Amino acid sequence: EREKLLEKVRAQSGPWQAALRQLAADFPQHIATVRGWGYLVGVQMTSDPAPWLAALRERGLLAPSAGSNVVRLLPPLNATAEELARAVEIFRAALAAKA
Repeated sequence: EREKLLEKVRAQSGPWQAALRQLAADFPQHIATVRGWGYLVGVQMTSDPAPWLAALRERGLLAPSAGSNVVRLLPPLNATAEELARAVEIFRAALAAKA
């Protein structure tokens, strides 16, 4: 409460999710949809997420799977806008490497 994390998440999650949705638009062969609430986001892949999770991990982004084809993104509530943007950059690099 003292750090106003909820306000921060509300302010930053919209632009972050929009950037992730842009990835889906740019790479429709790999991403089916992006959905979520606040910082809890699921990126539904068009195939098994395991290779994507490995590619993200190799680039420094840890993400678990959720279900059979979803990459789950859940940054800490104190993540900065720069860190969120970096996560999108890492995801974009992984997608571009396999495009």
